[in-house]
Amino acid sequence: SVLTFGLLMTGCGDGGSQADLSGITPVKNPVFDKDASTRPAATSNNTMGVAMYRQLVERDKKNGNVFFSPMSVSAALMLTYEGARGETKEEFEKVLALDNEDRAASHKSYAGVLGRLNGEGKPYELAVANALWGEKTMPFRNEFLDTVRAHYAASFESVDFIHDFENQRLRINGWVTDRTKKRINDLLPEKSLDDMTRLVLVNAIYFKAPWATEFYEGLTNEQPFHISKDQSVKVPMMRHIEEGFGYGDFDGYNALRMYYKSGNLSMIVMLPDEKDGLTALEEKMSAELIDRTTAGLKHESVNLWLPKWETTQDYDLSPSLKAMGMVGAFDA
Repeated sequence: SVLTFGLLMTGCGDGGSQADLSGITPVKNPVFDKDASTRPAATSNNTMGVAMYRQLVERDKKNGNVFFSPMSVSAALMLTYEGARGETKEEFEKVLALDNEDRAASHKSYAGVLGRLNGEGKPYELAVANALWGEKTMPFRNEFLDTVRAHYAASFESVDFIHDFENQRLRINGWVTDRTKKRINDLLPEKSLDDMTRLVLVNAIYFKAPWATEFYEGLTNEQPFHISKDQSVKVPMMRHIEEGFGYGDFDGYNALRMYYKSGNLSMIVMLPDEKDGLTALEEKMSAELIDRTTAGLKHESVNLWLPKWETTQDYDLSPSLKAMGMVGAFDA
């Protein structure tokens, strides 16, 4: 799974002490308080993720598939949130479901999540990388840069967007390619930057992990996959009989937790009871529903059929964020 999110910002700053950008170096992992609760970040991420999902489903009805990373979006937005003030700050807090009384606590909670995800010596590859490229003539505040470095391990590079924006676009794309093991090679397309660009924020997540119990390839065969009540397609379907799955039967749907090899990471699958029940499930989806679902899963013996799939999606999230209430950040 490779997910990348970029924010392109144009505009001007509000003064402040200009930082010495030459001394800023990348940080491997965010500094996080092990006693700080990750619950606020989880609630924020799930709330924003569900709202974003609704927007993308509405926009992408023709394609039929939606694939995105709420954490990638949230992390990039949290970087931007640190620089927001006034009504724009309030809009960020509404969209991200943040406590508007304690910005520092929100950053600590997100740092806790990212700090626990990143790390070496684990049976999986999971890297979350943040980076910022700022126009060298802009007076970025030291307080802003210190916060994004400490909590999000975000490297910052001073560049010349005014006179050299095309070369900077290629450099940023190269950084993304490197961080995603060459899976994403052209995040910023031609003409996405210009001489008005002042700040580019990029979050890249790379995840590769074996299942706790691998699927046996010999059991994979063609089976029907229902895409509507009256329509199905043949797809390669993997089969697994396992006692260690988390399973629950709920109102209108059932859910399954599949663990990765580490045991502390898993994938949750939610399946409507009816072949045409996806819309009904989407309509009642919420952060609270996700919490109730995961809390209600119990270890069961499951006969699982799961389709193999590969997907690549590309979105301009500006319209979705505006529709969710984040207007000021996109007002040039």
